[in-house]
Amino acid sequence: MLYSSFPPVPLDRVAGWPLYAAAWWVPLEAVRGRAPLGGLPWGRLAFGQAETPHAGGAAVGGGPALSFTVVLLGSLLVYGLTDWRAAVGRSARPHASERWS
Repeated sequence: MLYSSFPPVPLDRVAGWPLYAAAWWVPLEAVRGRAPLGGLPWGRLAFGQAETPHAGGAAVGGGPALSFTVVLLGSLLVYGLTDWRAAVGRSARPHASERWS
């Protein structure tokens, strides 16, 4: 489970968390590419996106924009699946007033 920094609450309980996750990922990659001792930016998410349909975004915003897009799409997918599963779980359970009638 991901946690936001301040306050330490589960990130999936923060409104708009897919956007925050993508916005957090880009500076993390930038720091990892520069520190320590010049960094090692070989693990950037954009490097694995050369043959994907959304790789054209790298021409507009470079690697950071492409990384942001990939993390945002992945986070939205997770959000959609977890929200759907929670909604199905809520509708499958009877309401408390219906259990004892």
